[in-house]
Amino acid sequence: MDPRLKRLLDEAAIRDVMASYARGIDRMERTLIEGAYWPDGYDRHAHFGGTPAEFTDWVMGLLARDSASSHLLGQSLIRFEGNQAAVETYYFARHVRMEGGAEKILLANGRYADLFEERGGEWRILTREVIVDWGQIVPMGEKQSDDLLLDLQAKGQRSPNDFSSSLLGGALDRGAAG
Repeated sequence: MDPRLKRLLDEAAIRDVMASYARGIDRMERTLIEGAYWPDGYDRHAHFGGTPAEFTDWVMGLLARDSASSHLLGQSLIRFEGNQAAVETYYFARHVRMEGGAEKILLANGRYADLFEERGGEWRILTREVIVDWGQIVPMGEKQSDDLLLDLQAKGQRSPNDFSSSLLGGALDRGAAG
């Protein structure tokens, strides 16, 4: 295969892992979160550090207090060296939660600094360091407006009840390898 074509395919595979991971976090899909990592991998996230299985347990417990979350992924800078890739991906995360009797939004902007590794033709995260460039907790403002007809739209839910989980028989919940 032309090395330039392989590079493009590898970049697409890495971006797909990143998108599946973000979907897993926002829909609270354990298999998508844990499946983004090699089982012998490592994640350092805030005050947590541990294996992918330990991270998944920790983050699922943490997210259980949120009524919603949304991770928007930005550009990824990907540099290959053999069967590994250094990947820096920007993120913008929003979490809606009750704090002190009031609904608040946690906003965080930063980067995932990942070492990806290819094994058997599949790319996954081997190590991750989450970098927070800034964060803020703000009170929830007015939620929706009848002028925008938002109340008539499908509402995001945690899997498997989210509308997007029904697409192609649940293909989005199976991740890249499914």
